[in-house]
Amino acid sequence: MIQKIWQTILNLWRKIFPQRKPPAPPPPTPIRSFGEYEQKFMELLEGVEQGWSRGTIQGFLVASKIKDAEWENWLQEFGERLLVSPETNLELGRRMVRLGAANCGIISEVAGNIGRQLLAGESLNRNPADDSSVGNENIVTPLLARER
Repeated sequence: MIQKIWQTILNLWRKIFPQRKPPAPPPPTPIRSFGEYEQKFMELLEGVEQGWSRGTIQGFLVASKIKDAEWENWLQEFGERLLVSPETNLELGRRMVRLGAANCGIISEVAGNIGRQLLAGESLNRNPADDSSVGNENIVTPLLARER
């Protein structure tokens, strides 16, 4: 009998003062592959190429649920791969510079720097034999010699 009264008192107490549950831990950050970052970045660059505003770019970045530090780390590695690549990446460099001009945080800053390096590297790696002015110089010189 006493046990039944005690249970009733406990149940009443629990109804009046419910126990607080500890807050649920935040969901773990998903681990993304290099390709997933690259796909999102290419979507971003395509949007920039289509004329996205600063607000649209920032909205895209927020919707991607990728933190600025993650973007920065990935983009640094991506840039290093591009800069040592023997292929020219002029279009990609141009788009990255355009993203840099949008001033949308650290990703814009890092992308702009990498894009400028890609474009500058092309002019530094240019072979003088490919320069059209060399061919013009050979044509002009004989004409000047005739005039003398």
